[in-house]
Amino acid sequence: MEGVTLRAAQASDVDGIRDLVAELADERGGKSDAEAAAAAAEECIGQPGHEIIVAVAEDQVVAYVAVHWVPFPMLGGREGYVSDLIVGADWRGHGLGNRLMEAVEARAGEMGCERLMLNNRIAAESFERGFFAKAGFRQRTDFANFVKPLGTGQA
Repeated sequence: MEGVTLRAAQASDVDGIRDLVAELADERGGKSDAEAAAAAAEECIGQPGHEIIVAVAEDQVVAYVAVHWVPFPMLGGREGYVSDLIVGADWRGHGLGNRLMEAVEARAGEMGCERLMLNNRIAAESFERGFFAKAGFRQRTDFANFVKPLGTGQA
């Protein structure tokens, strides 16, 4: 996709990341806490073990992926956990999500990761389209994903 650059997120990208989170929440009929989204993005940027890769077009963040490098003793190495992948509504369907995931996979190779892991809501458009399956991820049938909300309102 011409005119779109991928790079490590910078502090100046926090507002763009926050806006993408809000846009996705609006699409889902929910709301997001703009302050909390911005604070979480700020915490990831430049902190060891966490990375955000942004896609920028005309000085605007149009997509991003957040990944966390987790030492995993049972694997004898690291696992890359992709916590967020958001592509702005106007930019979907043009291969930008694929480019971001390819960048994560390349970075995971540099980090010596044994695998990448992510969660995908079954009701999400990306799940329905098989986005991650097409990118080489497999849906586990022998594991359950459990979460325990800790009173923050997020599940």
